[in-house]
Amino acid sequence: MMHGMSVQLMTGASLVVTLLAVAIWCKTSAFKRVGRVSKLIIYPIKSCRGIQVQMAQCTPTGLKYGILRDRSFMIVDVAKGTFLSLALNPSLVLVEPSLRDGGNGIWLDAPGMDTLKIAVDQLEHLATNSPSPVSINYKELKMNGHDCGDTCAQWFQNYLNKPNLRLVYLPMTAPPVLCNTKNKSGSLFQKDDVMGFNFTSSYLLMTESSQDDFAGRLENSIPITNFRPNITVEETIPYEEVQWTRFQAKSKGYREKTGFLEVLRFFQTPPDRKSVV
Repeated sequence: MMHGMSVQLMTGASLVVTLLAVAIWCKTSAFKRVGRVSKLIIYPIKSCRGIQVQMAQCTPTGLKYGILRDRSFMIVDVAKGTFLSLALNPSLVLVEPSLRDGGNGIWLDAPGMDTLKIAVDQLEHLATNSPSPVSINYKELKMNGHDCGDTCAQWFQNYLNKPNLRLVYLPMTAPPVLCNTKNKSGSLFQKDDVMGFNFTSSYLLMTESSQDDFAGRLENSIPITNFRPNITVEETIPYEEVQWTRFQAKSKGYREKTGFLEVLRFFQTPPDRKSVV
């Protein structure tokens, strides 16, 4: 469904990308303006709903806003050592994270469930000083995460009515994991590209014009959020992004930083999740 292309994120630790008049510039022989960033979305828990933000820091492993980091949490079946995918567990898209208490924790809501608060700062401290590792296997990759405790585990077990589930966290102090060169985008990775629990790429960029054209060819329209992009771009020509190789978000004070970003191309219809959205 998604095919990658290698780009350089013209960003750095000090860059904050905002939605206020930030243009996307594509490099050919020289950079030219090709569109405007319209949405920034962070998915703190893999397979669950995202949070749209007005600004975000670009890091080698994905977008970051305060305590929110893209795909820094994941639900794992510890009996199998595998994570729970949205494709096989579509009700996870109804798990809605939010920031409350001045952004000091992530709150989770889902149909029929009490609100669960995740104290991220406490998890970060525990993961650094008293780690409780959980092993995760994904194809050729082997990773470790920090167990978030029995309360979080029971919440997801009750919601999904499945045993052996644990919520794991990837702390900021975790050693970087090199991107999997054996997956469908592997040949496009650079040797020092890293990732978190996103597995395929650090970012997914989509253009609204391509999605609108694609959706217009279908009997039932599909919202752009079904593709779970991190960055959406407006004011573009449909499918022009196929030709992009490098781009920058024009903002003040950026430093060049290499990352891997996947540009969505429309070759196959994604699963219809309207029944659970």
